Amino acid sequence: MRKSALTAAEATTIPLTPLAATAVAEMAKDVLGAPAGGDLLRTLGGAQGNPFLIVDLLAGLREENLVRVTAGRAWPGTGFRTGSRTACGDAYRVPLPQASA
Repeated sequence: MRKSALTAAEATTIPLTPLAATAVAEMAKDVLGAPAGGDLLRTLGGAQGNPFLIVDLLAGLREENLVRVTAGRAWPGTGFRTGSRTACGDAYRVPLPQASA
């Protein structure tokens, strides 16, 4: 139904591909104010290059104080644990890896 409404309106659609890992890393740096460390980058990989999910996940981790910046890098902070963050109901789930000790 939605597609037919777009077609009826003669809307132009633009297919988007997932963001490259380097773009994801840049987004993390912009949102967190420091480059993301490996554990955090692996977590962001669960968003499969979707910029909406990446920003939402980063903002949520920051808001919940689950990210710390040490030696100029953003790392999982205290309380970062295996689980998932959900937004938009159960529209998506991104796995969170166990934090390094």
